[in-house]
Parts: sequence; structure tokens; C-alpha cells
Amino acid sequence: MSRSPTIDLSPVNDGTRGLLFVVGGHSRRVGKTTTIEHLLLERHDETWTAVKISAHRHAPEGVATPLIEQAVDHDPETQTGRYLRAGARHAFLVRAPDAAMREAAAFVESLRATGTNVIVESNRIVEHLVPDAVVFVIDPRIADWKPSSYPCLAAADVVIYTSRAGVVPARTRGQHHAMYAPQQVLTRLPRRAVAEART
Repeated sequence: MSRSPTIDLSPVNDGTRGLLFVVGGHSRRVGKTTTIEHLLLERHDETWTAVKISAHRHAPEGVATPLIEQAVDHDPETQTGRYLRAGARHAFLVRAPDAAMREAAAFVESLRATGTNVIVESNRIVEHLVPDAVVFVIDPRIADWKPSSYPCLAAADVVIYTSRAGVVPARTRGQHHAMYAPQQVLTRLPRRAVAEART
């Protein structure tokens, strides 16, 4: 099937900060990290920082400070390592319970303030920031739905249904279902030229 020619996912930021993309999903192992890899590979001409936000299960109750670790190893067995291998300039793992999500959001905004684009793997971040684009990934073979997935799904600009064949039916706001390869979906997200970040 041909792609819809009328999808409009224009950026909503004012151009002074990097773009913010969020990739969420209804459960673990549905293809969120793979989706981010596709996006980074397709947009290799831009500067991106990738952030994985996960619940910090061992944090004391009520803690309001996320644990932030910068990845340096391109380990294909870790999510942050996969981000780096796909072309992210920097990658971070942020462990944040719900009480620390406001601080985690502030960290993401501090990255954007440097001019770099940021892509975040998280459902919960959409309740604290307004992304330029939200991609939500569903694997119909997995019955589990996290409670945090519903606000992210409601905010989604693109919904991707993963399949074993690697071609997905995608739904975008105001559009009917259409067939896309993952990279075709992602190249329709907003593009903006950004200067190389100074190191």
C-alpha cells in the first residue's frame, strides 16, 4: 500500500532548542529500542542524544533525585549501547521512580538547551514534557499493558504495530491505517537542521 501524503508532524518547539522525540510502548520487548535505532540510523546527519528512562526499583520511597549514568560502551546487549551503535552522540540511562520524574524531565530539557536533539525511551515523560513527536509501539502478541502506557498512547503522533515480517501498519493522528517499513514511518517525523554540538 502507498504511504499517506498528508501526514503532518511539524515541530512545535520555537527552534532555539533541540527536537524532543519520545518512543513509548505498551510493555517490555515490543520494539521500542529497535524503533529508536531505526530513527537514529535514518537521521544520521543530525546530532542526537538518546535517553532511556526506567523505574529505579531500589530507590528509597519518596526519593526525588534520579540516578543518571552516561553510557560509554557500545555494547549491543544494552539499550544505551545500541543507541550509540546506531549513531547517538551521547546516551544516558536515567533510573527514576515516579517521584523523581520531574527531575528527570529537567535533565532532558538541559540536554535540549545545548542544541542537541533528544530522543527518549519512556512512557512517563509525556506527563512532564511536551515532545515534538511521540511514537508508540505495540506488539499484538504481548497481552500485558503497563498503566503508564495509556497517557503515552493518548499523546502519540504515530502508532507502530510490530510484526515478525518487519513491516508494520502505522496509524497517525487523523489518518487511516497504511503500510510502512519502520524507517519510512520515522523519516516522516519532523526534520530540522542542527549544528554539530561542540565537544
